[in-house]
Amino acid sequence: MQLLPYLERGWAVVNVQYRLANISPAPAAVEDCLCALRWVIRNADQYGFNANKLVVSGTSAGGHLALTTGILPASAGLDRQCPGEEELKVAAIVNWYGITDVGDLLEGENIQSYAVQWMGSATDRMEIAERVSPLNYVRSDLPPIITIHGDTDTVVPYNHAVQLHQALERKSSQRINYCPWW
Repeated sequence: MQLLPYLERGWAVVNVQYRLANISPAPAAVEDCLCALRWVIRNADQYGFNANKLVVSGTSAGGHLALTTGILPASAGLDRQCPGEEELKVAAIVNWYGITDVGDLLEGENIQSYAVQWMGSATDRMEIAERVSPLNYVRSDLPPIITIHGDTDTVVPYNHAVQLHQALERKSSQRINYCPWW
């Protein structure tokens, strides 16, 4: 039902499924989304997509994955399992209360059991958390990003959105779109 407004406008929509934490720990979900983007770009002509106008969006974990899909550079090395050589790029990112700093959720006051489960017992879990945290890839050449996040969210800390957009403002001359939603 969430996709109907887009379909009614004549947009093409691809709903991506990814491996959950109970199936495969991090960074599997990020890899899955990057591979899905590569597939969409490679098959754009066949399915009538305009590969230059791709927008990624998601809520909560999906917001995190939309951000990583649109932000992570090839140097992050998380698209190596994806067949093809297509450049992974999007025109815009719509982030609905997505995680921006995975390490922040692994210990301390913002610890979240879902993040701990996603990282599993890996001895290098903080390194993996750094690799899959959108906050670590902010740079001036990113596509436009809009974030919608409520300041009473108990699942994803509100400061994740604030920190992301402060970093974007420091790196970009673009107008930054940030919508506190409450």
